[in-house]
Amino acid sequence: MQKLKIFYYNYITWIYTLQYIFFSMILLLVVSLIDLRIIPLHQYLPDVIKLKVDFSQSILITLSAAFLTITTFTFSTILTVLNTYASSFTPRVVENFINMKITLKVLGIFIGGFFYCVACLVFTRDFFENEFIIAGFVAILYSVLCIMYFVVFIQQVITQFQGVNVILDIANKAQTVIDSELERRKESTSFAVKENFASIPIRSGNSGYFSSIDLDSITSLLATGEGYLRIDSKIGEYVAENTTIATLYLQDGVDEEISEKVLNYFIFQDKKMETTDYRYNITKLLEIALRAISPGINDPNTAIHCINKLGVLLSTFAQIDNYHIQKAENNKFRIYYSSYSFQEDLATFYLPLIHYGKEDLQVIIAILNSLMVLFNNATANNKGHILEVVNHLKVKVEKTIETELEAKIFDRHISFFFE
Repeated sequence: MQKLKIFYYNYITWIYTLQYIFFSMILLLVVSLIDLRIIPLHQYLPDVIKLKVDFSQSILITLSAAFLTITTFTFSTILTVLNTYASSFTPRVVENFINMKITLKVLGIFIGGFFYCVACLVFTRDFFENEFIIAGFVAILYSVLCIMYFVVFIQQVITQFQGVNVILDIANKAQTVIDSELERRKESTSFAVKENFASIPIRSGNSGYFSSIDLDSITSLLATGEGYLRIDSKIGEYVAENTTIATLYLQDGVDEEISEKVLNYFIFQDKKMETTDYRYNITKLLEIALRAISPGINDPNTAIHCINKLGVLLSTFAQIDNYHIQKAENNKFRIYYSSYSFQEDLATFYLPLIHYGKEDLQVIIAILNSLMVLFNNATANNKGHILEVVNHLKVKVEKTIETELEAKIFDRHISFFFE
């Protein structure tokens, strides 16, 4: 099932395009069967939709040229948006626009319309001029549908050009993955290695980003045995070929055949996946924020908005100390996976912001407010990790403060953590 989801994610652009081409071919088949009188419905259809062959062919020729032109224009628009995304935000955000349903649908529906019109011209070449067919009228209805999709697409492009909406879209996708991860963490506990079990390392067969693992298939495969699988690599990590990614422990012993079967359920790709890797989504926000506070851009408000979203997202993980995930079909066999700890997430996402934003007091205040959100939702243990980051920030920022006013503003905001 996981491999099917990965396949769908990787080839979603082809799937949507071919889907509409297939729909246009089905429509062509039905219309042709009716016009050829193979399906006896022609006499029951209203006369208003029956057009003469020569008139229908004129419509089909005009629309086929129009579909091809608009397809080219739409593709040019998409390329312009992608270039804007890459230059204004981060190259990682490009896929967010590409994978939008309306982006994929609008290309597919225009290409499908072109195929329908051209194919209809071929099928109607042998009709007598005084005959009436419905192919032309159906093409008109199809073109109206295309225009509706195109209007929606233009509205979507205008909306997605706004930075606030781009950040909101990334944050929403990140929150979906985080909520799923949080539920698995809440249901799991830490684990201890049992030395009396025979073990065998599972090594990656190729290089790539560790994107996903089919836990259900592994538990079904080894449900009859007693033991556990400890996954050492983390989702989103780049794994080199022949690297140990997990260790399989079984009471009855293990062999190469079993380890090979288990390895087949580990999925590696050349790129990260936003549907399984919450860190990848948050990294997009981090890159947008860092780009916004760079001297060449100097857009602190965009950076502040990203930092606010970062605090909201990570506050979910601040509520629990556990970062282990456990999967069990029964009490005999279990799968253990250790995700990133809250302390690791803090260091990964806040230290770069502090380093590059330490000279901008607005950005520092936003970081402190974001950490305040985390602190208010954190467990006692995680509060200690947050204070470590705050102390790091204090040391960095105090070196850059030049006036007494800046010092007063900074002290007023950081005092919350030391009350």
